[in-house]
Amino acid sequence: MKKLPEVGNAFLHYFQQFIPDFAEKFVPGISSTELQSVLGTLQHELPPDFYLLYEWRNGYADFNGHPDFNCYSFAPFHFNTIEMVAAEKNWDWCDDNPPTYKGYNVLPLVSCGRVFWGITLGRDYQTEAHIVYVDSVGECVLRYDSITCMMNSIVESFERGGLRFSENVIRRNDGLFAETLRANNPKTLSEGIADFERYIEVYGSDTDIADYSMKIDTLLNGLSTLYYMKPSVILNQVRCRLNALENISSERAISAHEGLKMWLNTND
Repeated sequence: MKKLPEVGNAFLHYFQQFIPDFAEKFVPGISSTELQSVLGTLQHELPPDFYLLYEWRNGYADFNGHPDFNCYSFAPFHFNTIEMVAAEKNWDWCDDNPPTYKGYNVLPLVSCGRVFWGITLGRDYQTEAHIVYVDSVGECVLRYDSITCMMNSIVESFERGGLRFSENVIRRNDGLFAETLRANNPKTLSEGIADFERYIEVYGSDTDIADYSMKIDTLLNGLSTLYYMKPSVILNQVRCRLNALENISSERAISAHEGLKMWLNTND
């Protein structure tokens, strides 16, 4: 796996070839001293490759990003300047209810309107995945092991054909992209599988409402994490659970069957 800044240069190489005006908007990097000055006490809560990223480039000059490369789906293709990261770190616009992932606060790293990518603060960065996607209502989904793993996932996908440029738009080969994600993000894959397997049997069960709701939330988060990864072991378990739900006539089972079938149809 390439390390920053090598993987960063490889990342920019593809855009310089096909969309040079996008590549040109990445701001020159800044020193670790400047980073610490802007971040203040937050500096102690961040993973090491956060500093390497900003020493390589201080984000993307346009806060709204490039119109052809939004971050509403599988990967972000730009990141905020450190000044914007510092300005948004408190999520002031969230009415004192900033998004969290499993109880961990999130630092916005990439912004696209009301959609974000961020770093979970306080996790063990050596052993736990920590890059999350934050949707427009504040729901967080684990997506990548780290900044470095995210960048490598994008670069290797371009190298292998999982991603390619076509008329200024990035096209995705789902199978190749999934293989690259799994290879580069084993911690994210493991956590998604664990959340799925822990509660898959509750899907459609008669568990009490409060407990059912909590377990379903965890299960759905696991399914969301695995959405682009398509691990065969989970695909097979979803098929088995679908078959079991067909023999249960409760409203929960019918709803669960419809939800799992939709997920499988998208990921199979």
